[in-house]
Amino acid sequence: MQRLWFGVLVFLLVTAGACTHTASQVSTDAAPAAAATTAPAGAPPSLSLVSTMGLLAFAADAGGMTLKGDSLKDSLEMQKLLETQAFPNILQHSGRQYDLVWGPVVNAGPNLKRQLVVDNAMYVARERGTGNYVIGIAGTDARSLRDWLTDFAIIPVPWPYVTDVGAISTGSLTGLRKLEEMKPHAGTKQPGVTLAGFLASVAGQPVTIYVAGHSLGGALCEVLGMWLADTRASWDPGRNATIVPMSFAGPTPGNSRWVAHFDAAFRNSGAARVWNENDVVPHAWNKRLMQKLPNLYPGSPPTIAEQLLINTATGSANLFDYQQVLGGGTPFQGALDPDVRSYTIQVVRQHICAYYAFFGVPAPPSRFCPAAN
Repeated sequence: MQRLWFGVLVFLLVTAGACTHTASQVSTDAAPAAAATTAPAGAPPSLSLVSTMGLLAFAADAGGMTLKGDSLKDSLEMQKLLETQAFPNILQHSGRQYDLVWGPVVNAGPNLKRQLVVDNAMYVARERGTGNYVIGIAGTDARSLRDWLTDFAIIPVPWPYVTDVGAISTGSLTGLRKLEEMKPHAGTKQPGVTLAGFLASVAGQPVTIYVAGHSLGGALCEVLGMWLADTRASWDPGRNATIVPMSFAGPTPGNSRWVAHFDAAFRNSGAARVWNENDVVPHAWNKRLMQKLPNLYPGSPPTIAEQLLINTATGSANLFDYQQVLGGGTPFQGALDPDVRSYTIQVVRQHICAYYAFFGVPAPPSRFCPAAN
C-alpha cells in the first residue's frame, strides 16, 4: 500500500504542470446528428458537434479565473464569464448558440500554499432552439489538493448504482458524489435544485443530454454519464433522454468490467472519447499505455529523476485492471515542438495546446501555448 501511494504521488510530480484550468474553448468530428441552431448571417462555417463539445468542456474551467473563496461569489463570476465570454466565443467558432440553464456551481478553497483553487465546478447549457443540453464539468486545477486526490486515488471500489458491473477508482467516485450533491446558489440558474432534479424537469419530452469534460472532467463526464443511465428511473422514467458522454484527455475511471458496462450503454449513442496519443494524462491508469510514457517525446526524453517517477507510477498502475472506454476512443497525434527539450513542458503542451491545434481553434494566450495555435 505504501508503494501504491508513493507511485501515485510521484506521478503527480511529472504531470502537475499539465492539468491547469484554461477557461476557454475547443473542437473535432463525428458524433450523433442533432438539430443545430441556425447560424446568424455572416457566421463562419460550423464546427463539428464534437468540436463544439470540446469548447464547452474547456468552458467549464472558467470558474478558476477569478476566485474569491466564496462559492456564491465564485459561481456568479463564472456565470458572468460563461455568458459574456465563453458562450459568445463558441457561437463565433461554431454557429451554435448556448444559454445557461442550470448553475454554474463552483466550489473552491485554499490549497496547502493558501492559494484559492477550484475543487469542483459544473454547469448546464441548452443549445438555443433545440432540445440539446450540455453538462460541462471542470478539469483539474493543478493547484488543488482535492483535485489531485481525485485524479490519483486509484484504488478501485465497486460501482454502487448497479451490482456486479465492475469498479471505478476511489477518486472518480468521490468526484461523482460531489457533482451529485451540487445545488446552484441564489442568483444563478435553478437555485437549490440538484442536477438530477433539473434534468427531471426537462425530460418530459425527447431531449439529448451531452456530458463534456477535459482532463479530470473527462473522467468525471464518463462516470456522470453512466450514473445518469443507471439512475434513469428516478429522473427519466419515460426514457425520453438520450445521454451522450463526450470525454477529452481524460484518465481512465474504471476497470474492464465497468468499461464493458459503459460501452454496452453508450456504444451506439454517439459518445466519444477524444485523446492525444502524445498526452501523458489519458494514458493513465492503463498499464499497457503507461509503458509508452518514457518514449513519448524522442526529442525531450525524461530526466533520470522523471524516469524514476514514471517507472514507479507505472508499477502502481500494474496493480489494477483499468481500461479506456469505447475501445480506447478516437486518438490523434499532437505535433511535438522540436525546440522543446523539457519532458514536462511537452506534457503541458500536449495536454492543452495540442487539443486546440487539432480542433482548429486558437488556444487562449499563455506561456505554454505558442501563438501559432
